[in-house]
Order: sequence, then structure tokens, then C-alpha cells
Amino acid sequence: MKDFLSKYKKLVVLAAIGAALVLYFVVRLAPSFRGARDAREDLAHGHYVQLGYGLPTAWASEYDQCLRGYGIEVRNIGSDVFKNGHDVATGYEMSYYQSYNAVSSAAVKQKFGPDVFGQCVDAARKSWDSSHPKAQRD
Repeated sequence: MKDFLSKYKKLVVLAAIGAALVLYFVVRLAPSFRGARDAREDLAHGHYVQLGYGLPTAWASEYDQCLRGYGIEVRNIGSDVFKNGHDVATGYEMSYYQSYNAVSSAAVKQKFGPDVFGQCVDAARKSWDSSHPKAQRD
């Protein structure tokens, strides 16, 4: 084996570099890997961010405002995900969004408490209900 390696040293080195490059590009391009990496990068710079996607609730702006009160930035990408009530996001995009939020949400809960999102949901609903009393009855 040693003779083979010494005889074909350049070929072995080139094959190892090629395999490393293929692995790098496969992992680098994986959306779940990129989403988690981007979230960790934002967190390293002190930016707590949640990607908002899906059909918005009536109280979405109140919810976003509550999160901003904690210093959590909300990037609504809903228009990229849904158009005319239909999901137009690819599995690739959704994988990115979900992995980004998984990393970010864990950091948010660690910093602000495990129920920060639930508290904002409750506060947003209560705020919206109090400013739209007729909508409750409809």
C-alpha cells in the first residue's frame, strides 16, 4: 500500500481534493445547512431574527410588534411562500426557512425564556381583540 501511495501520490492527493470539494459543495448548498449557518451568523452578530412565513393571522402585526419589543427582528417572507392562498415555496426554500427558525428560536428561548413566543401570541390576540371588538362576534 505504501508503494502505491508513493507511486501515485499526486493522483491520491488530487482525488482527495476532488472528494473534499464535492462534499463541500453538496453540504454548502443544502438548504437546511445554509439556513442553520445563516441563523448562527446572525446570532453571532447579536441579531435575533425570526422568518415569518405562511398565511398571516389577523393579529400578525401585533405579534411582530411584541417580538420587536424583545429585540427580535421579524423578516416576513410570506409573500415569497404564499400567493393567492397557495403555497408556492419549494421544499428547498421551506427547508431553509425551517432550519433558520429552528436555530434562531432556540437562541431566542434561551435568552428571553421558553414561552416568549406564546406570550407574544397571547398579547397580540388580546391587543387585536380589544381594538376590534366587532370582529370577535363575526
